[in-house]
Amino acid sequence: MNDGVVILNRAGAQGSVVADYLKVVDSGRVFRRGVDERLARIVAGSTAGQNRDLPVLHLSLLIDALNAAGFLGSAGRWEFFLGMERVTKAVVQAAVSDRIKEEEDWSSSAWSQTETGLKTVHGGEDFEISYGYIPTLIALFEFLVGMEDGRHFQAFDDIFEKLGRTPGDDRAIKDASNAIASKFRDYRTRHIEWAAKQEKFDRISKFLDERAEKSRWRIDDQSIFDFWILHWEGKGFKEYRTVMTAFIDFKRLLATSALAMASETATPLGTDKDSGEIDPEMDERAGDFGEWSNPLSPFSEAPLNQVNFFKGESENAPLRELMRLGPDAVDLPIAFLRLEAFSPIQSEIVADLRFKRGADAVASRLSCSQAQTYDTLSIGYDLAAEHVERVQRATLHAVADGALEGGIADEAERAFRELRRKGFGKSEIDEDARETFEVAADLIVRIGANLNAFRRRLDALKTRDPDLNVRFTDDSKAFSNHFATMYGDAS
Repeated sequence: MNDGVVILNRAGAQGSVVADYLKVVDSGRVFRRGVDERLARIVAGSTAGQNRDLPVLHLSLLIDALNAAGFLGSAGRWEFFLGMERVTKAVVQAAVSDRIKEEEDWSSSAWSQTETGLKTVHGGEDFEISYGYIPTLIALFEFLVGMEDGRHFQAFDDIFEKLGRTPGDDRAIKDASNAIASKFRDYRTRHIEWAAKQEKFDRISKFLDERAEKSRWRIDDQSIFDFWILHWEGKGFKEYRTVMTAFIDFKRLLATSALAMASETATPLGTDKDSGEIDPEMDERAGDFGEWSNPLSPFSEAPLNQVNFFKGESENAPLRELMRLGPDAVDLPIAFLRLEAFSPIQSEIVADLRFKRGADAVASRLSCSQAQTYDTLSIGYDLAAEHVERVQRATLHAVADGALEGGIADEAERAFRELRRKGFGKSEIDEDARETFEVAADLIVRIGANLNAFRRRLDALKTRDPDLNVRFTDDSKAFSNHFATMYGDAS
């Protein structure tokens, strides 16, 4: 796998993005060393500096320069960008020099040629596009006009054509750059996970980078809480729930894009291999970090909602968040308990303020006295596990169609008959019902496995110092103090 594909995978790029990228780099035209990697960073939005659209500005300036040099209109652009069989620094320099000689001079005094590149004044400052950099811009051009099976070809051509009418015009260059960048950002947002959540991920990666020890990121229970305390005034981070979700999304991207062992940082996803690599410290005790889908969700939809596997809030509530977050809740047990205990309090405070229920209503919640204790939550998970086990045995009876024998058969049948609710307790199970139970069977196993993994983590925490009771007391004080900071004067 080439380095460019690794970079795109790290950014959470869909397969279609990798395919668009490989169309360019696998053509064999661009021989300039490092172009494939630089193109991947541009596509991923992980180029150096804060402005990820800077390469697009460079491309717009290059097109402006080419117009001034005599590569006019669509034919001239295609000749330069797509006509070279071999794209190297020397070939690019020769192509520009030869065209200027043919035209006998630049058509605009805005541009001049130096030994190393093409020079202009843009935005009041001297600006030069080096010949060594132009192969990267050629690759970027080819990527843009070809991405998503060329669906943007005409739109880009219209932008380039308009730019070519007034060489050296800063306003025209800026307008073209903005129009191209807008389409490019939309492409990234739709197809690259980092780009879709760029603002949040950028801030998380910067936070982790600042706290890294021996070039290791540490994503743990406390880092999530500390980030919230520091960044709650930032966009999208006021609620603890949104911070927890953002960290888990970030963590899953690292894992699924093979970043669990090596992740470049400094700026998002790294910009310079020589600057060193960051290794995020991940807790492998949670098990498989593969893509997680909530196994509880299908039970609210057909055909599973025709059978009452999980009844009302009493059986759904203890599982809802745990199944949404899956192995990540197991990996971050204290952060998850904080979510379960204190996020409902914050949601009620927000509702009090929204509906103007008054200062007393808000003040009554700031103490967090209404929060469920960690012991109470733990008991809820134990009761949920008992129910899941009953449902699992009952489902086994439904799908076995008489194939079970002995004690297992008796236990499964008894569980099926004792669940007195819709879909259970029947003496006869028709084919449609059996198919529904077959759909549910694997999901119930996954629910049970994740629930029991979390319970094992809680059992381990109960034996540690501090234990769950002390943790809850400390966390209750911390959340109460922070809620007072956030909302104490807002009522």
